Amino acid sequence: LNIIKYAQEIHPGIIIIARARHVEEQYTLMEAGAKFVCCDDEEVSQAFTRALSRFELPFAFYAPI
Repeated sequence: LNIIKYAQEIHPGIIIIARARHVEEQYTLMEAGAKFVCCDDEEVSQAFTRALSRFELPFAFYAPI
């Protein structure tokens, strides 16, 4: 988070794109000044959705453990 603040100090108006491992981190990065955050949890969720669609499995079939 310090790097976001530092980058903004050096380059006001900079557009920061960040990566978060979990959804909870996404909000913290956005509050710190990131304009866009890509989240691993969401990417995995989207991949599972595509897989379920590809194999024509009902969405209720997948139950996280």
